[in-house]
Amino acid sequence: MGSLKGAGVVICAIILLVLAVSCVVERAEELAASGTTLSLGWRIAIAATSWYVRLLPFIAIGGVALAALVGGYLSRQCSVIHERRALLGWVLIALPDLALPFIAPLMPSLGGPSGRAWIHGFTVLMAVGIVAPVAAIAIGAHLQSRVRTQLASRVHGWHIAGASVLLAVLGPALLIPPLWVWARSGSLTHASPAP
Repeated sequence: MGSLKGAGVVICAIILLVLAVSCVVERAEELAASGTTLSLGWRIAIAATSWYVRLLPFIAIGGVALAALVGGYLSRQCSVIHERRALLGWVLIALPDLALPFIAPLMPSLGGPSGRAWIHGFTVLMAVGIVAPVAAIAIGAHLQSRVRTQLASRVHGWHIAGASVLLAVLGPALLIPPLWVWARSGSLTHASPAP
């Protein structure tokens, strides 16, 4: 569950920064339109927002991935039940992002969002869309390696990761192996510590 919490904190921070950048840009445009000379502070703020917008995809993807890794590492001693919940959480987050390419052609007919910050929101959505399936596969592989002996299964964790990579060509089908692990591990209702 730590990976979900860490990623959520980073996403909230990025959203707050996007709102702050939008406010700075709008205020700077108002000052420039009125003919006011921008002070040094405003020029620094505009330069910082410009670099932030340029680096946002890297910040978003790297930040969400790093938070998920650190959270996952810190919660490695969690029970099978908690790891199962984390797997389900990442799968539920990954499904809409993986379905977005199929929904995107319908979006222009729905009408575009108003305001300028909406494109940065899509950047955050892209970051989550990249990190969520990878996190679901990693947690699914780890969970399978933990419960393999208890379920008397010949399937190793690397089988789950490999099958997911092979199914990645079919888009959302890459989540089938982690979902299979989630469903199979449901029979283990007791909380077992990590090995």
